[in-house]
Amino acid sequence: MAWAVLVVDDHSMVGELMAAALQDWNQIKSVSCSTSAEDALHRVRQHPPDIAFVDARMPGTSGVELIKNLKSEYTRTRLVGMTSFEEDETLAEMLQAGVHGLLLKRSTSRQEIRLCLEQVMAGRSYFSAQVTQRITASPKLLQPPPHLSSRELQILQLICQGYSTKQIADHVQLKEMTVDDYRKKMLSKTHTKNAAELVDFAHRNGLV
Repeated sequence: MAWAVLVVDDHSMVGELMAAALQDWNQIKSVSCSTSAEDALHRVRQHPPDIAFVDARMPGTSGVELIKNLKSEYTRTRLVGMTSFEEDETLAEMLQAGVHGLLLKRSTSRQEIRLCLEQVMAGRSYFSAQVTQRITASPKLLQPPPHLSSRELQILQLICQGYSTKQIADHVQLKEMTVDDYRKKMLSKTHTKNAAELVDFAHRNGLV
């Protein structure tokens, strides 16, 4: 059976190189490329691919958000994340989004792309050797995102809107000290160091 492949990367050259690596393979029915999540969704709605290779970081809607969207709406499409960033945060986001495979772009070869495709389409997971090493060294990469209570989410949304501690306290009818306690708990739960990192976490995880 031949497979339809979608490559999503804001650098068109990446898509072209991956298409070139796959187009002469008889296992491939078609390879299409998108340079944005929005264009990718348009293509998927018209012709859902068998497998999509998605870059983690793109302008506008991120690859992580696209993967979450595709995973919930197009359950038959297999999803492989791609990233140039090797920090734990990016890898954790992709893994927790539910990718079936994960490749590091800087070290991926034609052979590995094909091996990944075969493994994932056979119903197995495929992670590059470097990713596997990082997971082994840091099992927390596989942990699900932290659970925030409804009150914490309410306060987080106000923080993201730029409200001060006093304004938040007045809005939710709590003492400023209590709001500070909630903020500290959220920093601890999300492993962030300050309000700016907390806001970034909220946006990356679709909490606001």
